[in-house]
Amino acid sequence: MQSTVDDVSMMVLCNSTFRQNRTSTEGYFLAGKNMTWFPVGASIFASNVGAPMYIGLAGTAAASGFAVAIYEWHAVYLLIALGWVFVPVYVASGAYTMPEYLKKRFGGRRIRIYLSVLALILYILTKISAEIYSGAIFMKQLLNWNMYACILIILAVTCIYTVAGGLTAVIYTDTIQTIILLIGAFVLMILGFHKVGGWNAMIAKYPYAAANYTLANTSVHACGLPREDFQRIFRDPKTGDIPWTGAIFGLSTIGIWVWCTDQLMVQRCLSAKNLTHAKAGSLMAAVLKILPFFLWIIPGMISRILFPDEIACADPVKCEEVCGNRAGCTNIAYPLFVLRMLPGGLRGLMLSALLAALMSSLTSIFNSASTMFTMDIWRRIRPHSKQRELMLVGRISGAFWGLMAGLATGLSRMVVDFMFPAPVCGSNDPDNRPAVLKEVHFLHFAIIISGVCALVTTVVSLFTKSRPPEKIRRLTFWTRNDPKEPDISDSEVDDDSEDENIQTVEGIPPIQSQKSIPKRMYHWLCGISDKPRPKLTEDEKVLIRKKMTSISEKPFWKSLMNVLAIIVAIGTTFMLGFFN
Repeated sequence: MQSTVDDVSMMVLCNSTFRQNRTSTEGYFLAGKNMTWFPVGASIFASNVGAPMYIGLAGTAAASGFAVAIYEWHAVYLLIALGWVFVPVYVASGAYTMPEYLKKRFGGRRIRIYLSVLALILYILTKISAEIYSGAIFMKQLLNWNMYACILIILAVTCIYTVAGGLTAVIYTDTIQTIILLIGAFVLMILGFHKVGGWNAMIAKYPYAAANYTLANTSVHACGLPREDFQRIFRDPKTGDIPWTGAIFGLSTIGIWVWCTDQLMVQRCLSAKNLTHAKAGSLMAAVLKILPFFLWIIPGMISRILFPDEIACADPVKCEEVCGNRAGCTNIAYPLFVLRMLPGGLRGLMLSALLAALMSSLTSIFNSASTMFTMDIWRRIRPHSKQRELMLVGRISGAFWGLMAGLATGLSRMVVDFMFPAPVCGSNDPDNRPAVLKEVHFLHFAIIISGVCALVTTVVSLFTKSRPPEKIRRLTFWTRNDPKEPDISDSEVDDDSEDENIQTVEGIPPIQSQKSIPKRMYHWLCGISDKPRPKLTEDEKVLIRKKMTSISEKPFWKSLMNVLAIIVAIGTTFMLGFFN
């Protein structure tokens, strides 16, 4: 009886505490931990399906066929691992961010700062720049606007509702945009199959999809004709553009970071109201990751069949005339497909789908980046930051040595890659790249980096004192169900005030004050509330902590999720075998 009363009390207190999601760090960064499985799953999928999916995925398929599907279907297994292996540990730890979790798990502050700074740099150099550039290419092809104007419009629209709404706005917007982009891509796929004559006709025509001058000139066949193994997903370890050894082993290490430890994905699961909804959301995203093969990869191949002179250009001079890129024009396969296949109204639908995908990814990146900057970096700079300051900053903004070794190894390859670019196919330039670039595929190099990290971490750990068991309670998969909280020494306690991070309880009238309209808009934009913040009792703090870190599940739903996860994994395995 007492247990039931405690559960009801916890539910009432937590609902009232986190309901106004924009005015607390829990609400702004974790959507009040009140999200259901459908928006969680839709947001995970939409966060990954950005403009590079329309440009890069379809373009790579136009160039080489089915193999790029491994990146999508490989994610299915890792998304299941996210919900079943990683999220229970993250939730039990009570962490907001991945760097915060690692700080709790391994102790010290340098690993938290290092990962936060590195993630922010990578977001800027890879994710944000790729999204904006790809989106600008698409808009320029469809609207013939200036590239810089497209970039400014993309940034302005995206920033407004990301800054104002927090993760709640991002997730709900992602849900709507997922529906839009799936409808738009599905319509274009059907039209493409109709135009090319169906599946069998596509398979028969693709090997000969080349520019006229390529078919007439045997010297450029290697650059202008598709690969002979275009129907295979797993390709030769030596000659394959995506070797199967790298796809299984190297891609797994990269994929674990992208899907299971990247703040961008983890934050969506942490916003779920309970572990069952987090599992269901990750499983829904896993199912949706099967679709890109049909919605973007196949249309990319069809585009090459229909427009070979542009998409399959093999001469650097002619490629530069078509798309301004001497290396090739497969990246415009999907935009050109949209431009020439659809009438005006449907073309507008696809532009909406593109912008939806683009903004979904950018808003997710911005929100996750602001979370890490605010919670992991700003709190170190300003250890006594008040709730209001954290909200404003969030809107504008052992293991350690293993990570450092991996960073040094990866940077060495990147520097060499910039110093010795690959010669453009079809040109007479010699390939003077060192063997580490010419002979070692980047997925194979990922295996090397993982080995270096594992070796250094193991060696250093053997010469350092391990953390005692009482300090890793609820911080590993094997200790996630420990009823006790981990022991924290005085040196490990963060300086931020817990009371300042607790949301105002509803029902208390706001302080009556006259504010100007600009000040009201400022307070609304920054999520600043004038409501008084009552002092919570120790029991109430315990209840809130229990809500935030609970990983309990009802037996029926737990069993159902397990069965569905097995079905999805088996189905994906069958498809990988079928298309190989």
